[in-house]
Amino acid sequence: MEKVNKNQLLPLFDKLNNKQKKCILLMAEGDFTQAEIASQIDVSPETISRWKKQKNFISALDEYTRYYLHSFALDATRTLKKLLKARSEMVRLQAAKDILDRAGYTPDANTSGNSEVLDDGFIDAIDNAIEEVWENE
Repeated sequence: MEKVNKNQLLPLFDKLNNKQKKCILLMAEGDFTQAEIASQIDVSPETISRWKKQKNFISALDEYTRYYLHSFALDATRTLKKLLKARSEMVRLQAAKDILDRAGYTPDANTSGNSEVLDDGFIDAIDNAIEEVWENE
C-alpha cells in the first residue's frame, strides 16, 4: 500500500510560506486571538487580516480545516453509534436520522416544499433504525 504524505493531501496549504502555514495551524487547532497568533509568528495583526482576504489563504485554511476535522470523524461516528442506545428517545431518533443522512439516505431530491414523498430506501432505513431503537429498549 502506497503511503500518502501530508503534502499530497494539502496541496494548497503546502504552497503557503511557513508563517502563513503556522498561522493556519494556530487558527484551526488553537484557541488564540488574532493578536496572539500574530505575536507567535512575528507578524502584525494587520498582516493576518490581509492574508484572511486572499483567496489562496482562504482556500488553504478551508483545506487544512477539513483535513484537521477528518481526524475526528471516527470518534464522532462511534459517538453517534453509542447515542443509538441513549435513554432519551429524542436523542436516539436524532442520532438515527444523522447517521442515515450521512449514509446518503435522504428524502428524494425531486421533492419540494412540504411534500412528504420519500424514496423507498429512505423509508426502509428509517424503519430499520426505529426497529433497532425499540429492540434496544
